[in-house]
Amino acid sequence: MERISRFFYGLGSLLVGVVILIVGWSLGFAWLGICFGTVIIGILMLIFCPTILFLPFSLFTTPGLSLIALGLAGMFAKDI
Repeated sequence: MERISRFFYGLGSLLVGVVILIVGWSLGFAWLGICFGTVIIGILMLIFCPTILFLPFSLFTTPGLSLIALGLAGMFAKDI
C-alpha cells in the first residue's frame, strides 16, 4: 500500500514539475518577445545585463527539474 501511495506522490510531483517547466518556458519566451519587441531595450539588456534577460528561464527551470527528479525517484525507488 505504501508503494502505491509513493508512486502516486511521485507521479503528482512529476506532473507539477512538467507544468512548472511549461509555464516557465512560456513566460520566458514572452519576456524575450517583450524585450526584443522594443529593440533598443533588448539590445541594451543583452549587452549590460543578460542575467535579467534570461531570468524567467532560470527561475522556473530549476524548481521544475527538481520536482521532476523527485517524482521519478519517488515512483521508481526500490524498497530497502
